[in-house]
Amino acid sequence: MTECFDYRLKRPFRGHYPGGHRSLSQGAGYDFSQTMPFQNAAERSRLALRETLLDPFQNLKVKVFRQPTRLDVYLMADCSASMACQGDFDPSQSLKTLYTAISRSALRQRDRFGFFAVNDRLIESLRLPATGAVGAIEVIGEKLNHTLLTGGAKAMAGIGRHIPSSSSLVFLVSDFHWPTTLLAACLDSLRQHRLVPVLLCDRKQMQGLSGYGLVTLYDPESHVRRLVWLSPKFKQRIRESYQARLTQLIAAFRRSGHEPLLLDTPYQAQAFNRYFLTHPL
Repeated sequence: MTECFDYRLKRPFRGHYPGGHRSLSQGAGYDFSQTMPFQNAAERSRLALRETLLDPFQNLKVKVFRQPTRLDVYLMADCSASMACQGDFDPSQSLKTLYTAISRSALRQRDRFGFFAVNDRLIESLRLPATGAVGAIEVIGEKLNHTLLTGGAKAMAGIGRHIPSSSSLVFLVSDFHWPTTLLAACLDSLRQHRLVPVLLCDRKQMQGLSGYGLVTLYDPESHVRRLVWLSPKFKQRIRESYQARLTQLIAAFRRSGHEPLLLDTPYQAQAFNRYFLTHPL
């Protein structure tokens, strides 16, 4: 059984449907907003006695509260070929586990869940607009279990246009073996949402290849093969290159205002709980 995690947004957002998150919309709730004249208020049942008595013009005042609202939660999944490469753990299996964990966590908080899978194009068979229907979510989850991860991730550049412009919580899951321009375009398209980049890190890639001698390196996305001489110096260059790339990725996310969540082990709910406690959105 996949364990759920808890998430809360620190900053309120604008929503129109009742839920469990702080919002900017006025209505029934307990989050005090302001006082206003009786005749201007939509909800007039909560009289502000103190403000009424202190008003020099003896105007009747009422208290206005913000209504807790529902949140749309989206999972944007990188289904490129690099996600099928296994090292210390399987990124493709982690993606499937995250689908289950995030969808169940959203439904538990009475939010809606949506899913989009991308490689060089948007995978239409896995498109799931935000919904609270458990059956629809399970159907897409079953399809994801049998999806072949191929190609690159070019369609991530405009992924934001597939979801409504209203503020949503978006989990962007990938190993982020992307060009710098693609990453910048993807982050820009999601700039109006509360974004959680989930970076799948494979320790085996950081440690470099094992053994010495002639080896064939293969890029599953470009299908390019290259014969190289694997020496201690070359292995050190691989480790340094991977660490430099990781540092650049983290810096790019932070420049855009997003703290990445690094996963180098199979899914654990405690890691997500810790993230939302230490990095409120």
